[in-house]
Amino acid sequence: MFTTLREATREDWDRIDSLDAARTDYAAAPLALLESLRGGDAGGYTLNPYDHSLQAATRALRAGESAEMVVCILFHDAADRLAPTNHGQIAAELLQPFVSADHYWMVRMHGLFQKENFTNHAYWGSGVMDGLLEPHRDHPAFELTRRFCRDYDAPSFDPAYESLPLEAFMPQVREVFDRPYAYSA
Repeated sequence: MFTTLREATREDWDRIDSLDAARTDYAAAPLALLESLRGGDAGGYTLNPYDHSLQAATRALRAGESAEMVVCILFHDAADRLAPTNHGQIAAELLQPFVSADHYWMVRMHGLFQKENFTNHAYWGSGVMDGLLEPHRDHPAFELTRRFCRDYDAPSFDPAYESLPLEAFMPQVREVFDRPYAYSA
């Protein structure tokens, strides 16, 4: 057993590689991060990030979205308490080995696109937000990201909406996280 990487032998790396290969529950850490959002302060919103994520994913599932889209929506705010300012980038990195480049970009960029839904925000009429999305208009996932924010993220702060429990999404979670590392952003 080594105490510094410089001392690691080929046998050490073979053992580590075999242990990594045996690790197959790639959804465990993202699920734990999502679960960490349960309860607690909603930070001024009507729902905490956990309930918001369930509601957004429920809307997507009921609308017939793909497993990949539902899973991306379920985990889009998973890093909200870990890194509120750049939670989308962190969530996207967790999903990146399992989702398409367009879905990766959607999760990564959703915070910026969500600003389009702040129509009554104090900054909206001041010109501060004008042209915010323009540099991204030609990206292949532009409309996908805009639709995600408009149809699933923005309207999912309704305490009266009946969201599905996390267990209801496990078939989609398993489908996506049990994939081989097939995609690369």
